[in-house]
Amino acid sequence: MDLLNASPADAKRDPRLQESGRLTGFRFFKEEWPNKPPKAFYDWIYLNALHRQRELAEAVIHYDIFTDIAFNPEKSINCRAGAVALYVALSRRGELLKALSSREAFLDVEANATIKDDGQGVQGSLF
Repeated sequence: MDLLNASPADAKRDPRLQESGRLTGFRFFKEEWPNKPPKAFYDWIYLNALHRQRELAEAVIHYDIFTDIAFNPEKSINCRAGAVALYVALSRRGELLKALSSREAFLDVEANATIKDDGQGVQGSLF
């Protein structure tokens, strides 16, 4: 709880991240979130934050492709571009408000989502 008001840089450098063992889950205002599915908590937080920024949320709905040049899959599984794409997909499918209503609803929507993947896993050359 002491990191709640820390800067992002200070929170990332907290020695407990290296010394306390594997991450077992998250606690958000007395609500427990499991580690699985792995990106669920991050995506839920990101989607809720984006949804509260009405102007930004309405702007991203008009796009079909997102990228996050800072994302490094060797260091993280969470990707802002992926979270925004999820926001847009849920919005277009009419499932966004349900997904944002609770942890259980989000996990249910996510578990029943059909994701199309080209199977490559790596972006190809643009040229």
